[in-house]
Amino acid sequence: MGNQLPKTIMTDQDHEISKAIGQVFPDSCHRLHLWHISGNASSHLGNLNGNVNFHALFHKCMQGCESKIEFEKTWDKNDKLSLSSRLFMVESLYL
Repeated sequence: MGNQLPKTIMTDQDHEISKAIGQVFPDSCHRLHLWHISGNASSHLGNLNGNVNFHALFHKCMQGCESKIEFEKTWDKNDKLSLSSRLFMVESLYL
């Protein structure tokens, strides 16, 4: 990597790995892999699991947004999310 530190590191949701990344690469951004987010989404989304319109917006947020602004505009289209669902999505996608 030409003596450059990584800007972004993608992993699963392992707490110890996340902690180690923060200690070893404090200036790197730790992101969760979309496969893990998708796999855990249904347990956080409750009655929205059967909502076709919500799933279209969720998919757009997960894979179709080119910027944080586009993500937020798409996000704002769905006011049906519970607080826990919102926290799951924000923590998973953009923190």
